[in-house]
Amino acid sequence: MVSGMLGSIYRRLVRGSSGTVTIYLAAVMAGMIFLTGTLIDFGRIAAFRNQAELAVKAGSRAVLSAYDPLLYQRYGLFGTGGSTSEALLSEVLAGHTETEDADALRLLDTEWSEAEVLESRPLAAHGIFRRQVLEEMKYKAPIDLTIDLASRFRGLPALMKEARKTSDLLEDMRTAYEKREKALDRALRRQKEAGDSFAGSLRGLVPQPPTSLTGSKQAGDVRDTADAALMYGDYAAKRAEDAARAEARRLREAESAQHSPAPTASPRPRPSPTPEPDDGPRYGAQIAAYEQGVQRLSGQLSAKASQASAAMEEALAAALRDIEEAGSANREMARIAETAETAAQTPAEWPAETGAGGFDGGEAGSLRELRRTTADMVLTDAYWTRYRDELAGLRESGGELKAAATSFAGTLGAAPGSSGMDGALRQGAERLQSLLSVFSGRYGASGSVTAGRIDALRSQRAGDEERKALEERSRSAWSGAAAFLGTLSGLRSSPEERQAFDRVRGLYERNLSWNKVQVEAAASARLPVDASEGRKAAFSSADGWMDALGDGVGGLRDAVYFAEYSYARFTMAEPSAVRSMLNGGGAGLLMPHAQENEYILYGLGNPAANISAAYGEIFSLRLAVRTMEGLIECRSYGHPLVVLAAAALYGISEAVKDIQGLLDKGVIPLSKYAKIDTYYKDYIRLFLLLHGGSDAQTARRIALIEDGLDVDLQEAYTYASVRGVSSIRLWFLPGAARLAGKTASWKGTVKGSRYEATYAANYGYQ
Repeated sequence: MVSGMLGSIYRRLVRGSSGTVTIYLAAVMAGMIFLTGTLIDFGRIAAFRNQAELAVKAGSRAVLSAYDPLLYQRYGLFGTGGSTSEALLSEVLAGHTETEDADALRLLDTEWSEAEVLESRPLAAHGIFRRQVLEEMKYKAPIDLTIDLASRFRGLPALMKEARKTSDLLEDMRTAYEKREKALDRALRRQKEAGDSFAGSLRGLVPQPPTSLTGSKQAGDVRDTADAALMYGDYAAKRAEDAARAEARRLREAESAQHSPAPTASPRPRPSPTPEPDDGPRYGAQIAAYEQGVQRLSGQLSAKASQASAAMEEALAAALRDIEEAGSANREMARIAETAETAAQTPAEWPAETGAGGFDGGEAGSLRELRRTTADMVLTDAYWTRYRDELAGLRESGGELKAAATSFAGTLGAAPGSSGMDGALRQGAERLQSLLSVFSGRYGASGSVTAGRIDALRSQRAGDEERKALEERSRSAWSGAAAFLGTLSGLRSSPEERQAFDRVRGLYERNLSWNKVQVEAAASARLPVDASEGRKAAFSSADGWMDALGDGVGGLRDAVYFAEYSYARFTMAEPSAVRSMLNGGGAGLLMPHAQENEYILYGLGNPAANISAAYGEIFSLRLAVRTMEGLIECRSYGHPLVVLAAAALYGISEAVKDIQGLLDKGVIPLSKYAKIDTYYKDYIRLFLLLHGGSDAQTARRIALIEDGLDVDLQEAYTYASVRGVSSIRLWFLPGAARLAGKTASWKGTVKGSRYEATYAANYGYQ
């Protein structure tokens, strides 16, 4: 069209034109040609840029299209593999270039001088791996979990929370109860010590049982208060007789001296003398023995009475401290019982769409009623008042006894050289014997008050013997369960199996190091030593499992995606194979790729340890469920702590049966109250929900994938950056194009007769 218009103008101007017109026409023609050529090159550049950009983007997509088919087929993950990236890019760029043809006009003679691919974001990076898993599972995981698992567990979480509340409350009550009873035992022991203080101290000094103080004894060595009283009459008589004899002799000697004749020069022969009467002391030894005995007895009685009183006061003070400690424990029991009454109802954790569940709701009411019975174990204020009154009575009686002993010791001290004290001694000894007898009869080890206290303790401890017998059976059953589960970890592995685990372990540690994540502490495959600790741990874990399942239903946790991904993509050990291995078969079960989910969960290097840990955790969950049943089934025992002990034994026994049933049949009922079949895979699925989101478990998943497919996910890239440098030959006026390039943005450069531009495209799988 342009050439026709120029021709018409030329013909009109030529007709009758001069040379000046011809020059003007040439200038116009030159301008038109310049403008037309420039516009054509501009159009070609625009088309070239669009085509080059599309070619680079297609090249980046082509690079990512070469993903590893096995990686996607088995694990749903995208990572480059197979063809060389640069070759794919070159092939795509060549396909977007016009073929050379000598007979055809090439409007876009595109040439690629540079083309490169930079791959990044390998699957071995935890962030990349997680994003792909989340993308893969974000629609399927909540639906699968709700339909396939959560609906069958409906109702169990709320019931397990009620059971845990009940078990924890009874366990706390048992702890406070045992603390109270131990303190009361110490108080009783101190009470007996206080009651035995005088009987023990005065033993041998005051006759027990009391001796009759009628009649008399010959004076002599005094052993006790009865001797002192009974010998006093004889002592006084003998002492009076010896005194009379001594006085008679003194008088006679004096009279004899008064009537003696004066001496003469020569003595006369003396007549034979008349024998003098025997008037010397006859009972000196007996009198001395009695006097020394009562003096000694007086000192001993006074000292022993003081010692007994001090010992009694010390024992009573300790007993009162023990009673205060017991009272504190009793107040703690009252607080726990009050908690049972005011415990809030457990709300439903899951949406109604999951179904009604297999529990009718009556079980929770039974558990709440059991908690209320704990109030009967609390002792009233009157109990503690009576006990303190008993000890006050003991102190009062002991004080009276001490006063009587001290008083009688003073009487004894006055007895030597006295007369007329027979009545006082007999009366004092009688009173002392009587007071000691009454004191011992009431407060001694077999006294009436002590016996009443023992009866009270026996009454409030009704069921303790039965409870302790059940607890002993529980300990035995727990040891049996631990031994049974220990046979799983003790399964012998072959060198090939150990080598396979070492290889996976190496890949796991390599990935952790590459991601700069520390190796986690190894999981424990052992049960707690104590059955009560195992029960607490079981209920605590059950809460975690149920909460994890509830969160998964509500879509509240990313962990549900990783758990469901592992469940869908990785293997687990079939119970039948485990049973076969226990019987000597089951070849291959201890290889890593026969128990992938177990290895992901626990990460233990021993080929059998991961399976053992899985069954240990299943046992723990089944223990919680069965103990919940036991708390309901054993209510007929009456006493709350006996119910707890019986429920513990029931739970352990039934949980062991569940493990055996799982190994033998592969299926066990969810509960006695919910006839819903559950399988080994259901429990592994629950454990994955609870444990399945750690960096260490992500590293173990990656290690298993690398080992199973013999790939290196550090080289399985998920992101490609493509860069290419392309040019096109300019047809018209390259110099003018260069000039235009200096004054306008071409988004490229003109080199010689060619226009050159650089293009880049970035694509990733997520």
